[in-house]
Amino acid sequence: MALSPIALYSAFADDLEASGMLDEAQLARCVASLCTEDGLSVGDSARAFIERECSIDSLDVTVSSAAVRSQIKGMFWKYLSTTDTRPDLDAVAVDKFKIVNKRLDTWQYSPNTSGDEELLGSFKQTLWNFWNPQGFPLVSTLHRLLDAGSTGPGVAVGARGEDFYTKMFSSPLTYTSEVLLQVYLEWCNEEPSWLSAESTRAKAFGDPLSTIGSHLKFVPKDVRESRTIAVEPSLNMYYQLGLGEILTRRIRTFFGIDLRNQQFWNREAARVGSLAALRGMYTPDKMQIRSANDVLDSNPTLASLLWKLGSRPEPYELWNEGLATIDLSSASDSLGMKMLDWALPPDLMALLKVLRCKESALPGGSSIALNMVSTMGNGFTFPLETLIFASVVVAAIESHGITPVVPCDKNGNLRPPSGKPGEWGVFGDDIVCHPEVAVRVFRLLGMLGFVVNSNKTFVQGLFRESCGCDFFKGHDIRPFYVKGRIETRTSLYKALNGLLEWSTRIGINLPACGRLLLSHLAVVERGRKPLLVPLSEGRDSGLRLPLSVLQSILALGDVQGIGTDPKGRQSLVYQRLIPDPKQLRIGDGFVAVPRRARTRIYNPQGLLQAFLRGDVRKGRVSIRQSDTRYRKRGCITPNWDYIPPVHDWIRLVGGRVDMRQLEIASRSLIAPLVE
Repeated sequence: MALSPIALYSAFADDLEASGMLDEAQLARCVASLCTEDGLSVGDSARAFIERECSIDSLDVTVSSAAVRSQIKGMFWKYLSTTDTRPDLDAVAVDKFKIVNKRLDTWQYSPNTSGDEELLGSFKQTLWNFWNPQGFPLVSTLHRLLDAGSTGPGVAVGARGEDFYTKMFSSPLTYTSEVLLQVYLEWCNEEPSWLSAESTRAKAFGDPLSTIGSHLKFVPKDVRESRTIAVEPSLNMYYQLGLGEILTRRIRTFFGIDLRNQQFWNREAARVGSLAALRGMYTPDKMQIRSANDVLDSNPTLASLLWKLGSRPEPYELWNEGLATIDLSSASDSLGMKMLDWALPPDLMALLKVLRCKESALPGGSSIALNMVSTMGNGFTFPLETLIFASVVVAAIESHGITPVVPCDKNGNLRPPSGKPGEWGVFGDDIVCHPEVAVRVFRLLGMLGFVVNSNKTFVQGLFRESCGCDFFKGHDIRPFYVKGRIETRTSLYKALNGLLEWSTRIGINLPACGRLLLSHLAVVERGRKPLLVPLSEGRDSGLRLPLSVLQSILALGDVQGIGTDPKGRQSLVYQRLIPDPKQLRIGDGFVAVPRRARTRIYNPQGLLQAFLRGDVRKGRVSIRQSDTRYRKRGCITPNWDYIPPVHDWIRLVGGRVDMRQLEIASRSLIAPLVE
């Protein structure tokens, strides 16, 4: 039986009362009364109440109170009691998608001042410089996209599975443009192994199939709406991801943005921006940002000294340090064709037109003509929007006479942000820049047809949000989200570990939540003690505890799977849960599939290509599944408390875990195990 959201909210309220946070405890009980077994009420009045009461709109709010309010709102904000999206939330998403698509068709070039023209011209020039290194286009033929292509992990139109082998060599291939098909066949002729694999595929499934476009699907987002994504034709997707890879490499060398780790820079920048506000910079009582002339006019002594020295500072040299975080509404769906036709170099735009889908099939059988170049699900959407927004910020910075400071050096090392005027970062639609620069960023984004999300954009005040981190007064107060039913042992371990991370970061103990979750876990584990695992393991592998707490538990008796290394290597052995994915098993002349899975043909040259990509291991190909199964596996560790530099414990570059606070939070959360 699944754990009731009402019960978890009530336990959280008990913990808040024990911590002396009586007002927050009462708020948690009020929110609990709005819950059902399916999570938070989706009524407009209920949502409005939660958003209003959990808002952080005062400088007097403490970090603990802000974190608790965020957790009360967020705990079940993204909860979905089933694996399928809800039809009413899907309808909201479709309506929003149609509104954005219609708005894009009305875009036109319309600067109002010479300053607007300068901004737009600088933006367009940045895009041209990006696409034409040394004066030549970055991509001159479609063959290069195929050399860098891939299939991605998701579904594709016509594909019988989601793995590379099945999509390319054991399914019908689909495409939207004859040009894509012809170039693909020419490319196959240059690769004998690939040509043989394609011939085997074609004998089983026929020639590649032409389709009108993508299929619009839905994935969970939050209690307000679903998220729309597009399922692309398989051959289009292969080209799109090839272009995406080429754009990603160029973004790294041109802008100094490495999309493999840029999110860590953005998070640190959000923290720096929040701290700058805490030091009295850019707080709500300073809504009017002062110019250099204003500063000098109000300080005659400083002005006189500067004139005597024979210099007058550039305006930006008198700016306070600070960083703003900017978020956009429906950014991925707002890359309009009319705007890009004006902004992008002609050969890049021509390439995008060949690779994109002109239409998308809606649920119910109808279709819609797309005024956007791509959507979520398209293989080049993320790097393309990063390119567009990076060009916007660079143009805005340069319009102030400032040289942009790249986030990442040539060796791939991130430069720590400090709030200087030229610092900036972009990761998809997560934008960070100086508050003064943000004014022109907003102006340029508006002229390009984008809509700033005012609820998630922070220029003033003590709060900043970027790339999955929420900072208030320099502290990360991001809540732990329960996104699905808590009924299996892995979902219980995820909840325990998530609340332990939150408790460690915020400093509020959660004994009542721990007792509730452990009691349900005892039923699932049939009376056995929980699996205890090192801090370096994943959230779903077992209960992560520090060594000091583990030793206290071991002193009380045996623990499931824990012991010393029998070979005397001063290490600990333990058991953890690992995913046991469904797999395709490659035999002599056949490919065996799991029960209820669609059959695959035996395509030896296709299997060779999958092997060369690293998809075939020990004669098997793992496939995605919605209901992941787990199994126990014995492991060994020489350092129980080791945490890798990149891990869900570490949310910032160079971040560290307060081990003392972690021990206190752990002993409180699992009190029944150490008593």
